[in-house]
Amino acid sequence: MNFYKNLKLSTRLIIGSFIAIFSMVIIGSMGILNMNKINKSTNYLYYTTIKSINSINKIDKNLLNIYEAEKVMMYIKDQNEISKLIKEIDNFMQENLKQIEIYKSTIDDNEERKLFTEFENKLHKYRESGQAYEKLILSGRADEAMIKSSNIAKERNDMRTKLDKLVQLNEEWAKEVIEDNTDTYKKSFLTIISIIVALVILSGLVVGLIGKNIKKSLASIKGLSDRLSNYDLSEPIIITSNDEFGQIGKGLNRVQENISSLIKNIIDSTREMNASSDELSSTVQKMASKFQNINTSTKEINSQVQETSATAEQISASVQEVDSSVSVLSGKAIDGSNSAIEIKTRAAEVEHNSKIASESSRDLYIQMEKEVLKDIEQGKVVEHIKVMADTIASIAEQTNLLALNAAIEAARAGEQGKGFAVVAEEVRKLAEQSSAAVGNVKFTIEKVQESFENLSSNSSKLLKFMNDRVVSQFETFVHVGEQYEKDGVFVNNMSEELATMTEEVSATINQVSEAVQSMADMAQKSSENLNSIQQNVNESTKVMEQVEYTAQTQAELSEKLNNMVEKFTI
Repeated sequence: MNFYKNLKLSTRLIIGSFIAIFSMVIIGSMGILNMNKINKSTNYLYYTTIKSINSINKIDKNLLNIYEAEKVMMYIKDQNEISKLIKEIDNFMQENLKQIEIYKSTIDDNEERKLFTEFENKLHKYRESGQAYEKLILSGRADEAMIKSSNIAKERNDMRTKLDKLVQLNEEWAKEVIEDNTDTYKKSFLTIISIIVALVILSGLVVGLIGKNIKKSLASIKGLSDRLSNYDLSEPIIITSNDEFGQIGKGLNRVQENISSLIKNIIDSTREMNASSDELSSTVQKMASKFQNINTSTKEINSQVQETSATAEQISASVQEVDSSVSVLSGKAIDGSNSAIEIKTRAAEVEHNSKIASESSRDLYIQMEKEVLKDIEQGKVVEHIKVMADTIASIAEQTNLLALNAAIEAARAGEQGKGFAVVAEEVRKLAEQSSAAVGNVKFTIEKVQESFENLSSNSSKLLKFMNDRVVSQFETFVHVGEQYEKDGVFVNNMSEELATMTEEVSATINQVSEAVQSMADMAQKSSENLNSIQQNVNESTKVMEQVEYTAQTQAELSEKLNNMVEKFTI
């Protein structure tokens, strides 16, 4: 029992909690194990038993549909309808094969595997008989098909018997699973109830012992608090255990001893405090007078510092205006430099384009001069054509004379010369026409020759104008472009120098502005510090007044405190 008393309260609570947690772990573990067992049984019931029975039912239903289709086939004469029924039978058989594979995946017993193998063999035999029956129907041998139908019905009954046994076997297994689940539930229920009852009894004992110990310890602490309320510090707590309450009791005993010692010191100190309070009051009055003088001097200094700060702000504003003007000037100088660069670039382009245009004009002049001279030379061919036309005119005149002579000779010949006279007349007419055509050609040639002379004169004037005016004008443009580029370089250099100078001036002004601003900041900080000093002095004055009042109050309180501590029993 002493061992239990010396245990700490936290240890007792931990032991009780451990027992409760251990019991809950046992209960939870058993519940989890049993639920896992029930879950496995339920999964087995569904995935093995119910799934198997479902597959068997589908197989049986498909076999029934096959049987009905085979019966109907007996009374149908249309080959197309019979083929449709045969196709439906094949589909039912394919579905049965799928269900057979599903059922095989659930088999986990040798007896079931053997029984299902027998069913598969009978199904295979049944399908062969069905195919033979279908061939007899298609060939029109109804009598043989009727006999075959009887055998098929017998085979179908054998398969139904096997399926019924499989269903019965799965139902028995399902019943066993349900019985196992029920038995597991009952065992778990009884075990958990037993553990809960034992846990309740054990918890009641632990709680009772802890409660009894707490009640006893609290009674001792209450007794101490009652004595303290009556200013009785003479009796300590009796300690019987070493738990937290025992440690609290020891601590309260030490507190009581410390309070008792403290009260003794307070009694001695209050006597000394009364004497010190009078001296403190006198000293505070002297300090309050000195703080008043400091406050007056601080106000005068603060006024002068504020005037200095205002002057610095005016200087700073002026410097900022100058800096702004210099910044504008610097910006304009930079703009001028940029414009000068553009002028230089454009001048270079004008010079380049003028050179190209001048060279192109000169090349064009030379080329046109060659072409015009060539065309004038070719125009001289017209004179040769005129000579040829004169020759043709001369030949026409001679031909005309010959025709006239021929006509005269034909007239002399009489009747024999009539045919020759006709020919001579035609030759004469042709000669006259040739003479007229040659006259037109000569007239046209004279006009062409006159046009070539005009063209030659105008081309010479054009070439002279291009050589005297256009080419020289382009050379002037080239010279202007070169001078324009030099002016752009000069303006650019001047703008850059101006921008550099404005930057240096701006940097100097910024330094001045920073110095003035620094002076203004220092004046502002000094003003703020003086304001702070003035406030502190004012506060110190008030504090000293409060201290004086407090010193007086302290003397009164020490007297009251002395009266109060005399009530304690030590």
